[in-house]
Amino acid sequence: MSIATDVTALQQNQETIKTIAGRIATAIQNQGVATANQPLSNFPALIGQIAGSGTNVGETSNKFRVRYFDFDGTLLSQQYTAGTAPTPPVAPTHQYLTFSQWTNTASTITKDTDIGAVYTTPNTYLFVNPLSTNLDVQLTFNFTASTGGSIDWGDGVINNVPTAGNISLTHPYLNPGPYVITITGAATFGTTTASILPATDLALLTGLYIGDNMNTLYALATCPNARFLVCNAQYFPPSMFGSWSSLVAFTSVNLVQVDNLSFGNCLVLRHCITPNLRTFNTSSFVSCAICTPEVSNQPTNVPDTVYQGVANITKWDTAGATYTAIGASSFSGCFNLSVFNPPPNLTTIGASAFFQVRSIPEITLPSTVSSIGNSAFSSMFTLLSFTILAETPPTIGASTFAGNSRFLKIYVPDDALGAYQAATNWNAIAHLIYPLSSKGA
Repeated sequence: MSIATDVTALQQNQETIKTIAGRIATAIQNQGVATANQPLSNFPALIGQIAGSGTNVGETSNKFRVRYFDFDGTLLSQQYTAGTAPTPPVAPTHQYLTFSQWTNTASTITKDTDIGAVYTTPNTYLFVNPLSTNLDVQLTFNFTASTGGSIDWGDGVINNVPTAGNISLTHPYLNPGPYVITITGAATFGTTTASILPATDLALLTGLYIGDNMNTLYALATCPNARFLVCNAQYFPPSMFGSWSSLVAFTSVNLVQVDNLSFGNCLVLRHCITPNLRTFNTSSFVSCAICTPEVSNQPTNVPDTVYQGVANITKWDTAGATYTAIGASSFSGCFNLSVFNPPPNLTTIGASAFFQVRSIPEITLPSTVSSIGNSAFSSMFTLLSFTILAETPPTIGASTFAGNSRFLKIYVPDDALGAYQAATNWNAIAHLIYPLSSKGA
């Protein structure tokens, strides 16, 4: 029998169990102890593992974990604070990059927080690794300044271009790489008709720093070997970095908007450090592996499928945001999402928005919600408490809450209890609906 199965058999003490389990889960997470599918017989050992490491379950319950990450996802520091300012580590130094800032410099920490290092660079650097079977590398872009610019191929050869205009150069390397290509001067990253690297050379790219000199970006999709990316552009076009199958980490201090599939299907992308990202489009991060989705504390929208299938997301805390709608399937398949705090003016939740999100025990929706799509909260096996503060029952589908635990309780305003139990589709789950005053009783 698993821990989850055992807990569901003890729901008569639901609130007490939830409190204790929350503290244990926090302590386990803080110590990096894997808990998924642990058999019940291992539970005492898990508690012993926590105690043996010197962490008391109660010691961190009133503190907040603060983690500092480098741009490539390297954990630099982990500390705990009781609401005071954390102490940042010394920022790492990297060739070609200048440290700019930490993504969070708040003097008071009020929740578990991940903080990233953000870097800038004036020039653009392409890390390439020509092979013996492909020693020629071609670049296509456009110098936009009247003074042109230069291309340093990293092997002692430099091409100086004195005027603005489209550039298409092929450089024959004499030996296999790796090399770093440096582009200096205001330019576009690719052109309207060609990627900066042709399809035959995309596999040679192992990393990329797109500098402040690139004033317009064109898509560079399907780079199978590029593992890191720094780019401080404000906007990424559709499929800009889609299907980069080896991309692990990305950072940008200026990015405010991503488009359709900008990072779609980057299957191992785990760290996004983008403190100013606010606007998303359909499937912007679909099927990524993000585990630190602190992409924005105040997003302006949550479109369809934006994080669909991103199994490693653990929290979406946007209580202070202004968006009013959550798109269809936006978080479906985010199995480990355990915290969801919506904004106060949320009105609409799309179909299957949280389908198969299996780690959230409790959700509270504001009084402004008027529409919840079909299957929006279905197959959420750990959802035990669902509170909705709207006096008028929102419209729901026949399967909005299908496939959940039989112990799920839906709490509504006391004076609206009868309206909910009689409303279309709500009446089919009337036995799950309770007055808000009974919550915690």
